[in-house]
Amino acid sequence: MASDPTAVTKIYEQIPLQAMQQVSESYLSWYVERVTSELDKTTAGLRAELRDNDAKEASYRPSPNELAAIERMQRSGVTGVDLLDRMVEQGEDWLMLTMRRLDHFERTGLAPKDYSTWCEHALGGAYDWIDHERLGASGASSSSSAPARTASAGPANGNAGGNSQDWNRSGGAPRPRYPEEGPTAPVPSVNGGQRWNENGQGGQQGEDDGKGRNIFRIFTN
Repeated sequence: MASDPTAVTKIYEQIPLQAMQQVSESYLSWYVERVTSELDKTTAGLRAELRDNDAKEASYRPSPNELAAIERMQRSGVTGVDLLDRMVEQGEDWLMLTMRRLDHFERTGLAPKDYSTWCEHALGGAYDWIDHERLGASGASSSSSAPARTASAGPANGNAGGNSQDWNRSGGAPRPRYPEEGPTAPVPSVNGGQRWNENGQGGQQGEDDGKGRNIFRIFTN
């Protein structure tokens, strides 16, 4: 029928112009609405994909601790992006423990010459034997070793210098210290024949320590 101009002309003659205009406007409105709806659906789908991409990007974004570890590795000469990515993929807990293990090596004077090789070994589990307890013990011992040595050195030196005379006088045993006293009272001699004077002199030979003190009384009390 579309190929017959006469039939089309007869149809047009039966439709008023106003009706044709309404049909045309209605069709245009429907077409615009349909196209707009399709565009809205497309736009909503693209926005959903963008949100998903943002969420995935946020999940892959390193944390502040991981960024600090990456910067430390880069300053130490680790420039391989793939190596750094593999270390970050192990998780923040693993990476922080690995950095503590690296601190342990550097603190004990075993800092690696090639940090990239050290990282490869860490990914392979070569340093898993350095656990949390070992790291904590090494950190505590390194922080307290110097004061302990200083504190222990003082009394040793003081005892060596201050007790040397007492050691020689007592024949190998440290002599006890007593508070200063006044003149000692006379004590009978061991033989019972002679008494000590107020200065602790007299009596048997060798029983005075040279300072006027009664040795017999000191060692019998």
